[in-house]
Amino acid sequence: MSDEVTRAAIKSITIIDTTIPILEYKGQRVITLATMDKIHRRPEGTATIRFNDNKERLVEGKHFFYLNFQEVSSLSEFRRAGVVPNSQGLVVLTERGYSILVKSFTDDFAWEVQDQLVDSYFDNKKPMSTAEFLVQQAQLILEHENRIKRLEHRQDSTEVHLAETRHEVELMHQKADKAFEVVAAVINYKAWGIGLLQHYWLL
Repeated sequence: MSDEVTRAAIKSITIIDTTIPILEYKGQRVITLATMDKIHRRPEGTATIRFNDNKERLVEGKHFFYLNFQEVSSLSEFRRAGVVPNSQGLVVLTERGYSILVKSFTDDFAWEVQDQLVDSYFDNKKPMSTAEFLVQQAQLILEHENRIKRLEHRQDSTEVHLAETRHEVELMHQKADKAFEVVAAVINYKAWGIGLLQHYWLL
């Protein structure tokens, strides 16, 4: 394995099931808006929309950095990671900036991604040992299994409720049919009685 491949392997990390490049700027780890979309499995441009919606709350140098085209092009790790800025440059988020934007992602998967990203990516001062990583992954698997069990239980409860509802509807239909039969019988009986009276009246 060449040194270049080794460096590339060291400069990446896997969050859930997505491998992302490790990018650092001014001594702290950052992620691009495109990377945020990727790890959260959101449509391209979602994080950019969230960034623009919250731009008034974000402080440059604290929550994000703006890099012009020339600056991005001069950063070797950005080039190796395949980060290509557009003509306007590139926005990268710090941990604080990411934490603000991810608040709008309220699904369970987003919480899971955020938890791993903060612990494993941004908190680079406390690298996890192999044992810690395996424990973390085991905990995530357990959480997945528990979530699946809860969903299955909820589905079973829903199916029972639907079965009971169908039974009640069927009983209501039966009662309605009987009511119609009674009404029809009464109508027929009255029609027969009126016809009988008319018959005797004409005699």
